[in-house]
Amino acid sequence: KQGCVFEDIPPPEINECQEILCKPQTGWIVSELPDALCDDNDACTEDKCDPETGCVSIEIPAPEFNKCQEVECDPRTGWEVRALPEDECDDGNACTDDRCDDEQGCVYEKSPEPENNNKCKYLICDPDNGWEEFDNEPCNDDNACTVDRCDEDEGCVFEAIEEPETERCVKWTCDKDNGPEFVDQPCKFIVECDYDDQNCRRDQREFLEEEVEQDFISLVREIFPNNGLATYVSGSLSYGSGTEENANPFFSIQINNHDAAELIDDDMLKEATTKIREFFGFDSDREIQLDVFKSGDGGKRIVDVKFNF
Repeated sequence: KQGCVFEDIPPPEINECQEILCKPQTGWIVSELPDALCDDNDACTEDKCDPETGCVSIEIPAPEFNKCQEVECDPRTGWEVRALPEDECDDGNACTDDRCDDEQGCVYEKSPEPENNNKCKYLICDPDNGWEEFDNEPCNDDNACTVDRCDEDEGCVFEAIEEPETERCVKWTCDKDNGPEFVDQPCKFIVECDYDDQNCRRDQREFLEEEVEQDFISLVREIFPNNGLATYVSGSLSYGSGTEENANPFFSIQINNHDAAELIDDDMLKEATTKIREFFGFDSDREIQLDVFKSGDGGKRIVDVKFNF
């Protein structure tokens, strides 16, 4: 006869996520393992216990982000979403404006040309340096008789070379191919000029007295017509207080009318100067001088036509 027999109760079946403990008072106790036992200390994984395999660490999927962001998982803190670095979209081209679009990502647009208010400059964009300013080609109208320059507001400006003062026996001319030059020229109406003293008076006077006088008187009568003016032109040249050797000759036009002062105006004198200059073939008005003055107490007016020989 054996008496009391005490046999161990076999433990129940458990899975990889359980543990058992037998207490004399209660018997076998099955309890679930705490999750902390499967913690791999990696914030980028989700840790759990699989009944069949035990602890399993599953990578946590990255959160959503746009094309101007980047994500990174730090084992200590988990997933982080942050903006791309500022130079991420830099294409190294100074002629583009670089930016990031949330949907498209990096976008490269041509840099707009800056405003250029200087008509003497032009702009070019260099990939290394960006927009740069350069001088336009020099203004040139292929005319040697103009001064060519560039004005910031107007652009190319071509100004005629100013004619200098010259002696009576020298003429200034300008050829568009060869430029300005000074050439000797004979005095008016004679074969050659006395270049030593620039004096042509004697021969000029002889010409006036012998060849031109009567025709000139007719011309003056046309210039100052007898439309209310009683016009008389003296029949010979005068030399003022000088002599024929040292004074310039002149014609005197005497107008006998009380209204002459009003009828002889600046426009009439200007027109007369032009016609007289053309009559003698002079190059400029400075070879002729017209003066008007009152004669006596009456209404007479004297117009002196002086020849600056």
